[in-house]
This record gives sequence, structure tokens and C-alpha cells, in this order.
Amino acid sequence: MNTEKLRACLKQIESLIADCLEAMGEQAPAVGARRKPRSQNGVGIASPAKPDLNLPFRPFMHKYARDLSGSEKFTLILAHLVRGDFKSEAKLEAVIKAWGRMKGPLGKFNLAHPTRAKDRGWVDSPRTGVYVLRPSWTEIIRAKE
Repeated sequence: MNTEKLRACLKQIESLIADCLEAMGEQAPAVGARRKPRSQNGVGIASPAKPDLNLPFRPFMHKYARDLSGSEKFTLILAHLVRGDFKSEAKLEAVIKAWGRMKGPLGKFNLAHPTRAKDRGWVDSPRTGVYVLRPSWTEIIRAKE
């Protein structure tokens, strides 16, 4: 079968699939739409979690902090404050102040949150009252997806 004929057959198959999906009430994917990467065995490849740290604080917390524990919320706030940079430090007071701006959705701040986040390896504290992110903090986002 030559290339031209093969392309024509594929176009016809694509059209039939679109008609079937439309009849079922689903939208057909756009031609040339990007698909999730797949491994050799057909199982999807997990992409690394990359939260949008450039979002303003409130939308960022609404998008990522739903149904999370206090230590996970603490870690997300810290991540937003330092923009995901592992070398940047943030003071506990800055995290508490940011938490206070979202008291409704986040609830009351508890000083156990930073300790539990540190115990889980998401943050570290080089000095009293100062926190830095650790690379494992993205587990929070991956677990949520």
C-alpha cells in the first residue's frame, strides 16, 4: 500500500471515530492534539508535578490546598513564598501571616504543622523560625493528582 492510500484510509478512520464519539455524546480529540506520553508497554508515564508557583497566592491555595493536612498546607505556603527554590529561606512569621490571609479555607494555624512537615521531609529548618523547602515537597502535589 502506498503512502497516499494509507493516509487516505487513516483520514477515513479518523472521521468514523469522530462520528462515533459524537453519537455517544463525547467530543472527538482535535487532529494533532498532544497526547500523554506512553511507555513501550502502553502504561502512561508519570510526569513530574510542577505546580504553577506564579499564580497569585489565593488562587494557588484554592487550586492545590483543598483536602490537605495542615503540614501539607504549611509546605504549600512555604513553596509559594520561596517560589519553589530550595535555597531560599522563609521566616515562620511570613508563613503565619500568609496563612492568616487564607484563614477561612485553611483553618486555624497550629505550630505542629511545621514540625510535622519537617518530620515528613518536605521542609527543613536551618535555624529557629526559618524554613527551606526540600525536593521531596512535590510529593504533596503528586499525591493529590
